[in-house]
Amino acid sequence: MWVGIDLGTTNSAVAVFDNGAPRLLPNALGQRLTPSAVSLGDDGELLVGLAARERQSTHPELTATAFKRYMGSQHVTRLGKREFLPEELSALVLKQLKADAEAALGTEVTGAVITVPAYFNDRQRKATRRAGELAGLKVERLVNEPTAAALAHMAPRAAFWCSTWAVAPSTYRSWNCSKALSKCAPAPATTFWAAKISTMS
Repeated sequence: MWVGIDLGTTNSAVAVFDNGAPRLLPNALGQRLTPSAVSLGDDGELLVGLAARERQSTHPELTATAFKRYMGSQHVTRLGKREFLPEELSALVLKQLKADAEAALGTEVTGAVITVPAYFNDRQRKATRRAGELAGLKVERLVNEPTAAALAHMAPRAAFWCSTWAVAPSTYRSWNCSKALSKCAPAPATTFWAAKISTMS
């Protein structure tokens, strides 16, 4: 199973293409947005999401947020006695999204299409791919966030191009099918592409 992931600075989300439409998947708390936060609990356990963000005010030295801004750098975040690179913290968020998606779908999630800021350079994109790999995901494609959002308004045209995929897959697979989107960008916007590729690869 493949999913679309919006790995955000503040919040992240995961979605699938299901029954003709993108569907955001809930996390363990039933929420569709997961805070991009990691915290070291009092028992030494790593907390991800809302539980981590809620500790930011009481345990700032044990909580990390906005680490996406350092992707591709050697910036080290210290949580207690443990040190993390930005992609390692992002991997923890992705791993949580993967687990939540598997719980919601009842099946294993193996790959993903992930959104990234348009300004991300090659080093930052490679770090995002590594984060996905550390989380146990095969990253099929990185999609620029503004592109995903803009393409959300192109669903009719996207449907046409994807309907012609079978005619010339080598032409449409890598470009036109990635344009099939919903009106709920950016996370579901990447989902349509992931679903199409997963069903045709």
